[in-house]
Order: sequence, then C-alpha cells, then structure tokens
Amino acid sequence: MGWISEQKIVLIIGASALALVILGSYGFRWYNNSKEEKASIDFIEAKKILDARVAGEGIEPGSDQQEGSYASNDAKYKAALEAFEKVRKNHPSARTANLATYFIGDIQSHLGEYEKASESFKDYLKEEGETGELSAFALEGIAASLEAQGKDADAIEQYRRLTKPPFDIQPDRGLYHVARIEQKMGKTSEAIAHYKEILEKYPQTSYRREIQQRLDNLSAPPGNINHVPAGESESAKAVPKPPKPEAEQGTKKEAQPSGQKEKAESDGKTDAKGAK
Repeated sequence: MGWISEQKIVLIIGASALALVILGSYGFRWYNNSKEEKASIDFIEAKKILDARVAGEGIEPGSDQQEGSYASNDAKYKAALEAFEKVRKNHPSARTANLATYFIGDIQSHLGEYEKASESFKDYLKEEGETGELSAFALEGIAASLEAQGKDADAIEQYRRLTKPPFDIQPDRGLYHVARIEQKMGKTSEAIAHYKEILEKYPQTSYRREIQQRLDNLSAPPGNINHVPAGESESAKAVPKPPKPEAEQGTKKEAQPSGQKEKAESDGKTDAKGAK
C-alpha cells in the first residue's frame, strides 16, 4: 500500500510512534502526489501547445491556441519550448520534468538547434537511464542531431546502438539508418551488405520497399535509376510512436519520435545523392 508497502518498512514500534509514522507517510505521499499533479497539469498544457494547429493549416488565427492562434510552426514550437522549460524549472524533482526534457530536445531538433537538442536528449538518458520509457527515441534523437550537423560517422555509431539491447525495440530501423548513411558516404559495399542483412534477419521489416529500391539503384546502370519517392515514406509512417506518457493522460495526441519527421524527409533528399 503506497509508500510504506513499496519501501517494505516493518513497523514494530509502540502504538503512538506507529501512528506518527503512518501520518507522516501519508503526508509524504500527499505532498508527492500533489507535486506530481501540478507538474502533470503544466506538462499537459505545454503538450497542448505542441499539438496545436497553426493558421497556415487553413485555420484563421483565433484566441484559442489549440485552434490555430500560431502564425507558423516555428512560432508554435517556440511557445511550446518555453512552456516545457517552465515545467522543468518549476518542477525539477517531479518525474514529469524528465518527460519535459525529452520534448524540449524534440522541439529543439524541429527548430534546427541540433547541438541543444542532443544535449537535452543526453540529459533525459542521464536521468532515466537506458531502459527509460523514451530512451530509445532519445538515442535516435542524438543520432539524428549528429547527422543533421554533418557528423555522419558519429551518427552511425549512435544509430548502431539502436540495434543492440536495451535500445533494440526496432533493430531494423537502426540498421537501416546505418546503411542509409553509409550509402550517402559512398561506402557502397557496406551499405549493400547491411541492406541485405535487414532483409534476411527482418523479412517483415517496414523498410523492405525502400531497401529493395535502394539495392536496385545501386546495381542499376547509369541513367536507369528508380528513385525512392520523396517525402514521408510508408515505412516511416509505420514506425511506432513513443508510448503515451502517464502525465499526458486525457490528451488526444501522442508524441512523435524525435527525428522521425526529419529522417523521413532526409531519406527522400538523400536518395538521389546515394544512388549516384
């Protein structure tokens, strides 16, 4: 039962002292629950801003933030960033503060602040450890930030970690990113080997279509290349999103994995380069 049972405290003391301990434990639980509740409320409000639509999406600017009071995505991201930073500042010891840290990194990557994003994801991993609810997505965010800065070798090293425990919730995804960057770097033989490894080890991979097209491109004669469709690929859409944080119960939208949007766009942009 609550804090007492979780800590498995054996209370073999006098009746009066026992009463004081019980009252103290309930007070501690009430304080913690109240603190987490306040942090969760602020977190949910910040997430509403992040999920808000913008006027550019066909909605006239209005007074309700969730119904299009932002003129652009950048304006929305900046407002959401400020809100999540307040969660972390005002509730530093709450569990929700760590979730806010993850979303801060995600927003920073959307804003092109890749070094800051990488540091935020590292902070999340430092607090939550390698088995945290969003740890694999934080690691992917670090890799995506490195790639966006042109640090391809470092990005490969981090993407490769997504193929091994405890980050291997979708190992074919990590290996696909490794192969994709190798192709971009001109390491054709390594890329081909990894593409084939994915098809062999993970025959049901959602990347099968892209991988087959990339392999066809790499073996096709010059001038006879079938480009992978630009934009968000079907496999990127099929990738599971991070689990919905407990602090966000009652909201309608889920978090999008950091770097997912950028990676889908990056895949489309790098196909022509990698195929040459």
